[in-house]
Amino acid sequence: ETSGKNAVVVTATADVDQAVGDIVRSAFGHAGQKCSAASLAIVDASVYDSSPFLRQLADAVLALRVGVGSDPAAQVGPIVGPFTEALERALTTLDPGESWLVEPRCLDADKRLWSPGVRLGVRPGSWAHQTEWFGPVLGIMRADSLEQALEWQNAVDYGLTAGLQSIDPAEHRVWVDTVEAGNLYVNRPTTGALVGRQPFGGWKRSSVGPTAKTGGPNYLLALRRWHDAQEVSVDDSIAHYRRWWDSYFSRSTELAGLSSESNQLRYRSFTPGVILRITDDVSDEALAKALAAATVTGTPVRVSSSVARPGRRPLPTGTEFTVESGDALGVALAASAGARLRLLGTAEPEVLVAAADRAVTVISEPICSHGRIELVRWLREQVVTRSLHRYGNVVYGPLEESQLT
Repeated sequence: ETSGKNAVVVTATADVDQAVGDIVRSAFGHAGQKCSAASLAIVDASVYDSSPFLRQLADAVLALRVGVGSDPAAQVGPIVGPFTEALERALTTLDPGESWLVEPRCLDADKRLWSPGVRLGVRPGSWAHQTEWFGPVLGIMRADSLEQALEWQNAVDYGLTAGLQSIDPAEHRVWVDTVEAGNLYVNRPTTGALVGRQPFGGWKRSSVGPTAKTGGPNYLLALRRWHDAQEVSVDDSIAHYRRWWDSYFSRSTELAGLSSESNQLRYRSFTPGVILRITDDVSDEALAKALAAATVTGTPVRVSSSVARPGRRPLPTGTEFTVESGDALGVALAASAGARLRLLGTAEPEVLVAAADRAVTVISEPICSHGRIELVRWLREQVVTRSLHRYGNVVYGPLEESQLT
């Protein structure tokens, strides 16, 4: 679990009252210092230009009470971490084309207490669009369509949480199928994940390591090193992978069973792709099982080998196979965009160093023939949390499973 640059999309169909309340809670609860906090709102042009959204947002932000932690009435507390250069810039400096809807003010000599701020006119690709800060500042972007808003929401290095404000189920389906984040929230705040209900963890630069979501069904699995108890053939392993894919990983799972909110865990192919690094001590069977796991999950894979493999089991048609040194692979990792590295065989120090330098997730576990254990290493977890009610009245049903897989 790492950081996030989290945005809430507000479409033309959004309930403005609800959107304002959820955004204020997402952006300024804990003074914006939760890693899941929203620091961007991407608002449809019709809402931005002619609805009461901006006026209501300004009123709600100005009404927040700022105070020290010992004040029980305080809604926005102090800055608890280092007062970083990025946070100071977010609180004090506008870029060309930007303006303050609500200008933040420093309320103490130590620069710990700040009234929250809202900056308008954030442009695509700008510093405020791309940069994470931990503090009470919200940037607003104006989008012409949901498609454009999704493009901007995904155009950041991080992918921890993402929000949508819309009362149109068709927009819900488009959004959850396209947005790139680990925890998705529809018509509710982006903060406040509960263990078991919304297992927590992100995509892209918001995830590094064993990749299992905290509080989810795979978390303890990642804390063990699994080995086959006995030799398993390649064909039996493939059959087991397919059974687990068909019965579990290809389906969404409801985690809480609430009538007012759906919390669905699903698995997505690791579309940036996996680099499978093999050395000469890797067996044909282990390589075949790894490639089968990638095929079953739909995850692109490139085989990087330290040596040529003449006369061995043929690779599946279309498999990219490259013979390269560990140093050459390190150069490739430096240019990779979020790839995952799966090591089979000897762990080469230069490869591990290059992966660490680029924050590339390295999975060095031996191949496991059990589908429940192996397939999750080739997938990304995602939780879709969707409010099913409006003001206490249940008006939505859960999205159909076929629309979530």
